[in-house]
Amino acid sequence: MNRKHSDTEQKSSGLAAIKHAFDMLFIKQDDEKRQKLYDYACLIVKWNKIYNLTALKKIDDVYEQHIFDSLATINPINHYLEQQHIEQAQIFDIGSGAGLPGVVIAIMCPQISVVCVDAVGKKIAFLQHVANTLGLTNLNAQHQRVERWNTKPADLVISRAFSSLYNFTSWSGIHVKDKGQIIAMKAHLLPAELTEFETQPTWQISYIEKLVVPNLDATRCLVWINRKGTA
Repeated sequence: MNRKHSDTEQKSSGLAAIKHAFDMLFIKQDDEKRQKLYDYACLIVKWNKIYNLTALKKIDDVYEQHIFDSLATINPINHYLEQQHIEQAQIFDIGSGAGLPGVVIAIMCPQISVVCVDAVGKKIAFLQHVANTLGLTNLNAQHQRVERWNTKPADLVISRAFSSLYNFTSWSGIHVKDKGQIIAMKAHLLPAELTEFETQPTWQISYIEKLVVPNLDATRCLVWINRKGTA
């Protein structure tokens, strides 16, 4: 099999897998968005050979454990913004790494301004390349330590396995608007982590939303967190 034929098969298979994920998550099909997600997955695999962006080496694993995992947040985020009547939202993705979930949110929700924040310069260089290559004018990357970052607050702050709930809210809380929410993407919530979080003086869990990730037989959830004393 020649290289060109192999690349064509990989693209066809990848786009089909993303189409299936859209169906599973009840996301409206959009060829342009599917293409950008495919291109993004390819960029992760390509840059990962030099920059060590993720432990995953195979593109199918990148789809299932990174792209689809992030896609599962899209409907919950859109539902929240609709409930709050927020049309031009801003989201900070803290400890974004290879851009998960920030890049996926930027691709799927062009009306949302996404800022990916990471303390590792090479990951920010990758994210800037992604934004330029995919034409994501709503995506920005900031090389910052979140606890030292000085910026205006956002409607939502999200993170994927960045830290414990207590540390995440303590470091990121200053970047959330008064009635905004913090969203923690979690695989498992251990009793010790929840017990520690109960001592958090400012933040409280508003609800825990279970997620189903296409092709992934694993527990996933979104932990929605708001300031104490707010609805």
